[in-house]
Amino acid sequence: MSTKTILAALVGTAVAFLLGWVIFGNLLAEYYNKNTVHFEGLMRGDDTRLYGIAVENLCLSLLFAYVFDRWANFRTFVSGFTGALIIGAPIFAFQDLMMWSTMNLCGIKMIVIDIAVNTVFAGIIGGAIGWVLGTGKKS
Repeated sequence: MSTKTILAALVGTAVAFLLGWVIFGNLLAEYYNKNTVHFEGLMRGDDTRLYGIAVENLCLSLLFAYVFDRWANFRTFVSGFTGALIIGAPIFAFQDLMMWSTMNLCGIKMIVIDIAVNTVFAGIIGGAIGWVLGTGKKS
């Protein structure tokens, strides 16, 4: 993996971490709270593992950066955004539909909204990664 790919993944991780805080920690926190079945011990609260969220964001960003650099040659915000939508939608649908199918955590409306929100979230991360990959010396 090239230095630029790693840099793009790190930028994607930072964008994901901050954007996740804005979207999931603030803008939609109340919606998610109201539409999730709660039980003792479900939410970690003050014990949230931020390092786990950072590693999760790094994993997604590394996937996008590698695919965009090696397979797709995405070098703009728009191409990265589009590519991340195409890759992200089935990933989040897979994850959320499995959760919906096997757990009593939330309803289907919440799942559909979560897939849509996470897909756009991924698109923005992918856009930032595509933009970084397109900066600097052209090879």
